[in-house]
Amino acid sequence: MNRPSTIRRGSTAARVVRGPDSEGQWYWRFERADGAGGKLTLASGWASPAAAELSVLRLETGQSASLPSMGTVRDLLECHLGARFARGDLTESSKRAMRVVARRLVRHLGALALSAVTRPVLERYVSVRLREPVVSHRATVNPPARVRPGAAPRTVAGEISLLRSAWAWGREEGAVPADLVLPTVRVRVVSHQHVTCAYTPTSDEVQRVLAALSLRQAAFRDWPIFLIKVLLGTGARIGEIAGLTWDDVDLDRRTIRVRGKTGPRVVPLVAFAWEAIQGVADQAVAGARLLPAGLAAVPPLGRVLSEACSLAGVPRFTPHALRRVAVSALYGSGADPGVAGAIVGHSPAVALKHYRQVTLEQGRAALADAVVGLLVPAGHKPGTAPPGTPKQRRPSRQSGDRR
Repeated sequence: MNRPSTIRRGSTAARVVRGPDSEGQWYWRFERADGAGGKLTLASGWASPAAAELSVLRLETGQSASLPSMGTVRDLLECHLGARFARGDLTESSKRAMRVVARRLVRHLGALALSAVTRPVLERYVSVRLREPVVSHRATVNPPARVRPGAAPRTVAGEISLLRSAWAWGREEGAVPADLVLPTVRVRVVSHQHVTCAYTPTSDEVQRVLAALSLRQAAFRDWPIFLIKVLLGTGARIGEIAGLTWDDVDLDRRTIRVRGKTGPRVVPLVAFAWEAIQGVADQAVAGARLLPAGLAAVPPLGRVLSEACSLAGVPRFTPHALRRVAVSALYGSGADPGVAGAIVGHSPAVALKHYRQVTLEQGRAALADAVVGLLVPAGHKPGTAPPGTPKQRRPSRQSGDRR
């Protein structure tokens, strides 16, 4: 089936975004020039070329273009995502994440009519998702499949949230009947319950892992060591470092410019992180990625770390644990909470809540300093025995002893 051409009537146009679907319909975006050189999205939805042309005529004459009916959950999710993506305020990573969530919903609920989405259906969906095995594949050569016992409650809650957003959008657009209400189903999320490894290593354990990595005889052996040093020295996320280009690196000022979830920020480089980047500066190409493209063919850092932890005899930890190590070191050194939060791209409250880790030694020292005098009687002078302490007798001298 050939892709339909753009339909233009006056200042209004409709162009195909994707398709066709199983019914031969295409997903159209209806637009109009905004007078400033840009385009204003008027509507979007699935329709045949004939129906799309009729909608263009209606929009051009000042009428509303009714969206096609959304009979199933799959139709609703596809139209909702199409409308969200058309706004242009989402990053590509956000779009990919939303598509993944939508595919999970479609796999279980996609063929259901909207009127068939009842509370028992949603509760069954939650129960199945929490129990069904989750298989993850890594982008490596001959990757082994990793099976987890079930989806995380936070993941399932996010899927229900997307369905609720799509439902509300459909009602606002008139594609979902106003009297058709999505039942409320809540998924209990324990904030500190982790599915993946949440262990935070000590600095000694990180050094032991680096020593174990230095003994590996493998291609790209030095890149995991490079990544660990940069992650530990900047407190950045692994995705932020992977997205760096050489244009983001300023070796003279010893800074890097990372783009995180909360926006871009400039992070200073400590000595060992600067030396690590300086060591690969001979490969620098303007606009090119800091990490070489060949790294896509080797095991990801998480798996390399897991193997190195086993060799070093330390508990397994993930690349994100290095961010917690860096933040904890910042606060442990007495850094201003605002400065520490700015370095990691979070508010002080969020950085303290999610990244500050307290070791047993730190807790013991703080507790000892705080409660050391709780059971000492009032008026007691430091360095003297408390009142009521038995006096120790001096040893008696022998007759032949001299002073």
